[in-house]
Amino acid sequence: MLSYDLHADHFPLLRKIAKDAPNGQAKKEAIRNLATDESAKDLLVEVIEDGAEDPETRHAAATALHCLFPAVATAQSKRIILEEEGDDVEDLKTALLNSLIFLEQEAPTDENVFRGVLEAKDNFMEQL
Repeated sequence: MLSYDLHADHFPLLRKIAKDAPNGQAKKEAIRNLATDESAKDLLVEVIEDGAEDPETRHAAATALHCLFPAVATAQSKRIILEEEGDDVEDLKTALLNSLIFLEQEAPTDENVFRGVLEAKDNFMEQL
């Protein structure tokens, strides 16, 4: 419900919740909904860079940042994947890598946009 009304000026409230959330779930949801707020760029980068932050929240911030500033999000994700160490970031690294693979793919340009999906399904079924 945080961003239910798309025409409301809810971004300042979402930024406030993301900075001083009453709990982790509210923070993650606020961050997810900041994906269309260009003014939230610095806040999202700050969350991504905070190693003490919950890994799921950092991943949500990277995904939100990717919507408006994909180059910045990609650079931050690669930095975490390549440079950060510790058992507490392994799941985050995996999630970021999966997001990069998914978000960096180019959309199909031919008439049959489902051909690649069907081929992948067939290959998967053969290997299964």
